[in-house]
Amino acid sequence: MEDSEQCLSVRRVEDLRRQLSRQDRRLITVYLQEGGNYSAVARRLGRDSGGIRDRYQRLFRRIAATI
Repeated sequence: MEDSEQCLSVRRVEDLRRQLSRQDRRLITVYLQEGGNYSAVARRLGRDSGGIRDRYQRLFRRIAATI
């Protein structure tokens, strides 16, 4: 039972990821690589940390709305 639930969760995440634009998928990847640190993401992308934080908040709200 646990394996089937895990498989379902993985499929849901994959489906959600496919719905995102290429740019949003890249932002999620960088966010995870930087351990969820907005400042590190901003430095890596050469952008303002406040703007990056706002961008992620909008992205996460859109994701939450689809769940």
